[in-house]
Amino acid sequence: METKVNHSTGRFPCYAQGALLGSASGTQGNYCAVFPQSAYYTKSFQNIWQFSFTPDGQSKRAAYCIQKGKTGPVHGDRRYRSVDVAHALPDTTATQRIQLAWLLQHVYPAISVAEQFNEASVNASSTPTLDENDAYAAAQIAIWSVFDPPDPANPDGWRFFACGTETIHPKSERLEQTVASLYRRSLEAAQEIMQPLPCDGSGCRVASIPGIACLEVCGDQAMMQGPNGWLFGPLRVYARQPFTLSIKASCAEEAPSAPPVLVDEAYAPISAPSSGQRFYISFPQNVWANCYHLTLRTVPSDVCAVVMQDMEEPDRMQMLGITAESKGKGEATTVCFCSYAPIACPECPVCPEPPTKRPAFKKRSHYFARICPPCEEQCRRPTYSVSNCKPQKPCSGKLKR
Repeated sequence: METKVNHSTGRFPCYAQGALLGSASGTQGNYCAVFPQSAYYTKSFQNIWQFSFTPDGQSKRAAYCIQKGKTGPVHGDRRYRSVDVAHALPDTTATQRIQLAWLLQHVYPAISVAEQFNEASVNASSTPTLDENDAYAAAQIAIWSVFDPPDPANPDGWRFFACGTETIHPKSERLEQTVASLYRRSLEAAQEIMQPLPCDGSGCRVASIPGIACLEVCGDQAMMQGPNGWLFGPLRVYARQPFTLSIKASCAEEAPSAPPVLVDEAYAPISAPSSGQRFYISFPQNVWANCYHLTLRTVPSDVCAVVMQDMEEPDRMQMLGITAESKGKGEATTVCFCSYAPIACPECPVCPEPPTKRPAFKKRSHYFARICPPCEEQCRRPTYSVSNCKPQKPCSGKLKR
């Protein structure tokens, strides 16, 4: 499953503190001095500068200023390292961090210049043409707006003016539309992610990756009989990202000869459930007493958002936001459950051997055929435990139907 992630978690999980190192630099002047075709500024955020970052051993890519007002790396290369965002930006909210992550993953260069403008319903090819410098400028203003939103009553909040004048720049209307679209969509994504997933835990065991996915295990403590084996569940996954499910037995040497499979409510095999779909795990008729780990793992996106901090003067120099190739394996959560021997049923009568005396044979045979098998069938169902994941007899004992 290689589906591109549509929502960012805002936790920047793919690079740990100091895991990504590289050099940052910037243009020797702002847009007014360096880019004649994009010589503009905004009254809310003043001048725009352009920065880049080169990870060690990788290619250069665009980098965005996060802390408006701090010094940028414009006087030669400076060494930067990846940081934990929540600790590096303690005054920000979770919503703001999610917005930042979303923006970095949905603007140039994570997507093409054409894609960035198309998703904002902006015609980049009309005169004057919008290019990568304009895409960068719109993205930079959107990122600054996350931490310092302009006053909605101020008509000049996202307006772009020709340098040195009070004249609205010819590109302003389309750039304003792009900034507004980016900001609105990042906020909508953050608000959706901040909403709790529908795993409420009512009568169920829940394992979760906060804000991303949860795995819900419900049902009683005995497996149900399915057409092809015993059924564990029901289960349900709610996820905002693509995910995979895997099952691993604690005692591999005593795992069932046929591996467990996922089935839907009609007991048809499925490769993976969809988000919100109710499903079961089907085990063979002969079930080994064992413990199993059911792991839900999210599929990481192609690129991830990273915040970089100056290594020499972190208090003076501004942090930079970039995207980098995802090195993570995704985030995971696991539910463990154990299958046990059939439960003891003292209320079930002991079924006698066929009697030797003919007069009593019919009575006892009738009793044996009509009463004992249904009771024994019920009592011979394998049971499982989720809350106490410890086998009664580790790695031993076969549960036969």
